[in-house]
Amino acid sequence: AKIAEAIREVRPVRFEEEIDGRSLVHSIVPVANPWGEVARLAVHTLDMTKLRRTDEDLRREQQRQIFFMESLPGIVYHLYPDNTIRYANRYFRRYFGSPRDKTCREALNCSELSCEACPPMEAMETDRALEWDWTDPQGRTFHLQCSPMTDSAGERMIMVLGIDITARQKAEDALKQARDKLEERVRQRTEELEEANLALTNKSVRLVNAMKKADEATRAKSSFLANMSHEIRTPLNAVLGMAELATSVTDPDRKNHYLSRIMDAGNSLLAIINDILDFSKIEAGKLELEMMPTCVTEVFHSLCRQFRPRVEAKGLSFTSVLSGLMAREEVWAELDPTRLTQVLGNLLANALKFTSEGAVTFTVHAREVTNGCVALDFRIRDT
Repeated sequence: AKIAEAIREVRPVRFEEEIDGRSLVHSIVPVANPWGEVARLAVHTLDMTKLRRTDEDLRREQQRQIFFMESLPGIVYHLYPDNTIRYANRYFRRYFGSPRDKTCREALNCSELSCEACPPMEAMETDRALEWDWTDPQGRTFHLQCSPMTDSAGERMIMVLGIDITARQKAEDALKQARDKLEERVRQRTEELEEANLALTNKSVRLVNAMKKADEATRAKSSFLANMSHEIRTPLNAVLGMAELATSVTDPDRKNHYLSRIMDAGNSLLAIINDILDFSKIEAGKLELEMMPTCVTEVFHSLCRQFRPRVEAKGLSFTSVLSGLMAREEVWAELDPTRLTQVLGNLLANALKFTSEGAVTFTVHAREVTNGCVALDFRIRDT
């Protein structure tokens, strides 16, 4: 019958039916020839069962939420930007009555002169949750939590949940009074014990000095661990980053390039770990530089190869500049390559970490001070 209707009237026909518990929506679209006659039909059937069930589940969930809020042993109400309360649970209505056709201030019998400083309004303005204690005109104190959210119609509102803490407040006041009495008794007892404490002063001073030394040792160890954590993390991040890049490419040359960078970072990490293991030397303050002839140009290129992919992966521009003597030839110097790489690597890692957009520039300038003596100037700049 529907097909005949579509052919007769030369127009699409849409209808629904239930078959074996499934909701089906059929569309019959006639396709006419140039003379206006129906040449063929396009028939499309859409199974709406899951969507209907989803709608039903959503309704059930909303009903459960309403039941939950109605059964809560505290006040719940929804406050909108126009200062109206469009929903209040049973607990609220029992205490304050129905909020229908009332502003928030009227429904709560609020004594505040202005609503601008009200925490729910502040939460709505800043779009963040707030908590505060509020006492109504009858002397009841509620701990309120207000959370910005969007209702089912897409309108912004604040959901306020409140627990009556009046009894707790009274208990806290009683506890404060008891504490004040106890403090007075302690003060009196302290005066009585002053003479006895005087004899223990010298011993206390020694204990304080011992505690200070212990605190200094603890701070030193904490500082050491914090520094080592930073020192290890920098080359380790380079190893992991290059390893991830190596696993994502198939080109042998690029893979070998990334593996070479992993080796450089791994050697830096190994040198740092060796220093950590040699803890006695560090504790004694005798950590020495291992001075050796080093190609400063290669140290520069190695750091650039190590950090360039990480900087560019973050969407930043990375510029490396050799100037002075280094722009014309390789520069060698007597220095500790591990320490130099460690310091520059940390500075580059910080530049990368704290730069969200823009560029990182790494410059090395070499100039001859005297015959055979070279001054090196390292500059790391970020936006």
